[in-house]
Amino acid sequence: MKRLIWMALLAAGCADSDTGEVDTEPAGCGDPTSHEATITGRVEDASGAGVSGATVILEDRAWNLGDILGTTTSGANGSFTLSASEVIEIENCWGQLNYTLVATEGDREGEKVITNYLFNAVDDGSFAVDLQDFPVTVE
Repeated sequence: MKRLIWMALLAAGCADSDTGEVDTEPAGCGDPTSHEATITGRVEDASGAGVSGATVILEDRAWNLGDILGTTTSGANGSFTLSASEVIEIENCWGQLNYTLVATEGDREGEKVITNYLFNAVDDGSFAVDLQDFPVTVE
């Protein structure tokens, strides 16, 4: 039975063919790489109406804690386009990152974590995130 398990692990690439040792360590993180990205989206209020004049920022809440990677202001219908710089990609370690859009208008504020959206944009090579269907809601 032990031989069967070892053969299955070897076939899956989890065991060393020379020693038979099972690799239980996760793959290490790669080196950080910096990218520019474009994020389009919409700011709306609790009723779904577009909010014009909202300040929208992209904040790094993990790697370079508190760094603002881009800022813009929403237009007449709440739409915005934000150019972000210094978006860090760490191969095999996106779980270590947290990119959050923060929208403020007067005393109202809303946030949306967009790490997964940025991961997909980097992964597919587009470096573009479209959040039009997933607005940031300010309350």
